Amino acid sequence: MAVRLLVHFQSPLATSHACSAARCFASISAAPSLPEHCWSKRQRQSFGINRQDFPDESICMGAVAKHFPGALPGQIVDLITQELLRSRGFSKENTLFAHATCPDEINSDNVSDDLVVLLKRRWRGAFPLGGLAGLPFAGETGWAAFSAHVPENGKIFLLFAPHVGVSNTGQVGYVGRRGQKCDSTACGAAIGALNAVKSGGKSVDNPYDYQMNFIIDRVSERIDEINAAENPIYAVTHALYDVQVDFLRHMVRTHQLKQQGQQLHPIAVLGGIQINTTEPTPDHFLPLMFELHTPVDAYDSAESTDNWSVEDCLPSLTNNLPGMFGHAGTEHL
Repeated sequence: MAVRLLVHFQSPLATSHACSAARCFASISAAPSLPEHCWSKRQRQSFGINRQDFPDESICMGAVAKHFPGALPGQIVDLITQELLRSRGFSKENTLFAHATCPDEINSDNVSDDLVVLLKRRWRGAFPLGGLAGLPFAGETGWAAFSAHVPENGKIFLLFAPHVGVSNTGQVGYVGRRGQKCDSTACGAAIGALNAVKSGGKSVDNPYDYQMNFIIDRVSERIDEINAAENPIYAVTHALYDVQVDFLRHMVRTHQLKQQGQQLHPIAVLGGIQINTTEPTPDHFLPLMFELHTPVDAYDSAESTDNWSVEDCLPSLTNNLPGMFGHAGTEHL
């Protein structure tokens, strides 16, 4: 399976939320989107979280509106992506689904709200690539195993997302869990790595905890900009999104060079930030990437960028929504 490198990933976080890179959804380069009369498109415009509807940042949705404007309920993301992908020939019969998300049960414990659950139900299969913080620790070997399972002449749908909790009192990085009286951290690995680096800790060469060591190293590399942000947990979440993009780009790109002569499959990539909330508030998803990579010749060179067309489908999720956060909209796999 192949995904071509479009541009060098640019991802410096702003030193404060107020100065974060502006994401003007209306100015994103035009791409074929859903018809204006489409039900899910009208719903998207209604459900996008914004500070006009939720001005009080001391409550959950107000904090989401401040830090993750444009976040959408999982059901809306599911509806929009399936309408667009079905119009591009994707179906439950020909599509295999993979996800790089954190194994934290909070990401998949609600059958009506959680995006991972909804996409598993919508599409065929559910190959988990993610480890702690959602990083795709399955690596090249895992991707090779997954791609070998794709139906002949079939397609791939890949979801990736770090996650972050937002409590009922608007505290980013914390969420209420079933059966617990007090809020707990989410993502625990991300916050644990952040706290470790802040206290001067470093990763330890421990083969039984290599995932956490990897996360600590990546957070350490960007600790100055994370600390300079208005909300470090918000910042570390975006930083780990960057790490996921780089990780996926490398493992998919490396594998594609090893399979010359094999059939190449179209791949849809949906990336963003999963926002966990305390029940009964539904979880939300902030879309940052949605693109479709299609081989011009399914049996031609996987390495040649000329053999891949890339369609930016993100406007189908983001047009007409607010957006001020730490990514400039230039990321591509």
